[in-house]
Amino acid sequence: YLGASATVKMMKVDDPLDAFAVHGASGTWGCLAVGMFATRVNILRAYGFDNNALKSGNQFRNQLIGILCIMAWSLGTASLIFFPLQWAGILR
Repeated sequence: YLGASATVKMMKVDDPLDAFAVHGASGTWGCLAVGMFATRVNILRAYGFDNNALKSGNQFRNQLIGILCIMAWSLGTASLIFFPLQWAGILR
Protein backbone atom coordinates (compact mmCIF):
# COMPACT_ATOMS: atom_id res chain seq x y z
CA TYR A 1 0.00 0.00 0.00
CA LEU A 2 2.65 2.51 1.01
CA GLY A 3 4.72 2.01 -2.13
CA ALA A 4 1.71 2.28 -4.44
CA SER A 5 0.45 5.36 -2.60
CA ALA A 6 3.83 7.08 -2.83
CA THR A 7 4.15 6.21 -6.53
CA VAL A 8 0.70 7.62 -7.34
CA LYS A 9 1.52 10.84 -5.48
CA MET A 10 4.92 11.09 -7.18
CA MET A 11 3.23 10.73 -10.59
CA LYS A 12 0.77 13.50 -9.57
CA VAL A 13 -2.28 11.33 -10.30
CA ASP A 14 -5.54 12.77 -8.93
CA ASP A 15 -6.43 10.04 -6.41
CA PRO A 16 -7.35 11.83 -3.16
CA LEU A 17 -8.69 8.70 -1.45
CA ASP A 18 -5.81 6.42 -2.47
CA ALA A 19 -8.32 4.14 -4.17
CA PHE A 20 -5.70 2.64 -6.46
CA ALA A 21 -3.31 1.88 -3.61
CA VAL A 22 -6.06 0.32 -1.48
CA HIS A 23 -8.00 -1.61 -4.11
CA GLY A 24 -5.66 -1.99 -7.08
CA ALA A 25 -2.23 -2.61 -5.60
CA SER A 26 -3.33 -4.28 -2.37
CA GLY A 27 -5.89 -6.42 -4.20
CA THR A 28 -3.27 -7.51 -6.71
CA TRP A 29 -0.89 -8.44 -3.90
CA GLY A 30 -3.67 -10.35 -2.13
CA CYS A 31 -4.42 -12.39 -5.24
CA LEU A 32 -0.76 -13.16 -5.92
CA ALA A 33 -0.12 -14.00 -2.27
CA VAL A 34 -2.67 -16.82 -2.51
CA GLY A 35 -0.61 -18.38 -5.28
CA MET A 36 2.63 -18.00 -3.34
CA PHE A 37 1.62 -18.87 0.22
CA ALA A 38 -1.31 -21.29 -0.14
CA THR A 39 -1.06 -24.71 1.50
CA ARG A 40 -2.45 -28.03 0.34
CA VAL A 41 -4.72 -28.15 3.39
CA ASN A 42 -6.24 -24.76 2.55
CA ILE A 43 -6.75 -25.72 -1.11
CA LEU A 44 -8.50 -28.90 0.02
CA ARG A 45 -10.63 -26.94 2.49
CA ALA A 46 -11.60 -24.29 -0.11
CA TYR A 47 -12.27 -26.51 -3.13
CA GLY A 48 -13.06 -29.88 -1.59
CA PHE A 49 -10.30 -31.67 -3.51
CA ASP A 50 -6.54 -31.39 -3.94
CA ASN A 51 -5.69 -30.68 -7.56
CA ASN A 52 -1.89 -30.56 -7.03
CA ALA A 53 -1.84 -26.99 -8.39
CA LEU A 54 0.63 -25.80 -5.77
CA LYS A 55 3.42 -28.21 -6.65
CA SER A 56 3.17 -27.55 -10.39
CA GLY A 57 2.90 -23.76 -10.03
CA ASN A 58 -0.54 -23.70 -11.61
CA GLN A 59 -2.08 -21.94 -8.60
CA PHE A 60 0.16 -18.89 -9.07
CA ARG A 61 -0.49 -18.94 -12.82
CA ASN A 62 -4.24 -19.10 -12.24
CA GLN A 63 -4.09 -16.19 -9.81
CA LEU A 64 -2.07 -14.15 -12.32
CA ILE A 65 -4.53 -14.91 -15.13
CA GLY A 66 -7.36 -13.82 -12.84
CA ILE A 67 -5.62 -10.51 -12.13
CA LEU A 68 -5.09 -9.89 -15.85
CA CYS A 69 -8.77 -10.62 -16.53
CA ILE A 70 -9.85 -8.21 -13.79
CA MET A 71 -7.54 -5.53 -15.19
CA ALA A 72 -8.87 -6.01 -18.73
CA TRP A 73 -12.49 -5.88 -17.54
CA SER A 74 -11.85 -2.76 -15.46
CA LEU A 75 -10.03 -1.00 -18.28
CA GLY A 76 -12.75 -1.86 -20.77
CA THR A 77 -15.69 -0.77 -18.64
CA ALA A 78 -13.93 2.38 -17.42
CA SER A 79 -13.07 3.29 -21.02
CA LEU A 80 -16.72 2.99 -22.01
CA ILE A 81 -17.59 5.53 -19.34
CA PHE A 82 -14.67 7.95 -19.20
CA PHE A 83 -13.77 8.42 -22.88
CA PRO A 84 -17.25 9.69 -23.80
CA LEU A 85 -17.22 11.95 -20.74
CA GLN A 86 -13.83 13.31 -21.75
CA TRP A 87 -15.01 13.79 -25.33
CA ALA A 88 -18.04 15.72 -24.04
CA GLY A 89 -15.76 17.95 -21.94
CA ILE A 90 -17.29 16.92 -18.64
CA LEU A 91 -14.10 15.59 -17.01
CA ARG A 92 -11.61 18.01 -15.49
